[in-house]
Amino acid sequence: MVAGMGIFARWARPKGRLPDDLRSQLAAEGILVIEEGVPATIIFSHYRAPGRRGNWQGNYLLAFAMTERRLLVYGGTPDRRPPSPFVNVSWDQARAGGLRALLDDGSLRLCYDISALYPDRAGQAEVRLRTGQAPAALAAAEAKLS
Repeated sequence: MVAGMGIFARWARPKGRLPDDLRSQLAAEGILVIEEGVPATIIFSHYRAPGRRGNWQGNYLLAFAMTERRLLVYGGTPDRRPPSPFVNVSWDQARAGGLRALLDDGSLRLCYDISALYPDRAGQAEVRLRTGQAPAALAAAEAKLS
């Protein structure tokens, strides 16, 4: 019965929501853009990490935030571990890593070389966030990446 409760707890947890402690951190950093429950597609190509490799694509409900200090895309992972960041980098790291932000069909696309942001991994990643805040998020990202 206890094992079943863990499964139920994961199923019942709201998808695409930020934990309160993380939301507090973001507020202290000066929020530029924030949204929860954002439909998103994540694409990893030629992905390599310790114990993993391959290509995958998935659709998720995520939370994303841009603060004065960082870019965060947060949600459940493909292997059903508890929610964690897909992207959690300072603007300096994003700039150095060649992160690009683009508008594509009303979606915000974030493209980056995984190894530039996470040295123990390799491959290319694309995060497509389908949000009404895409133009505002693009403007904030361009200002921080330039």
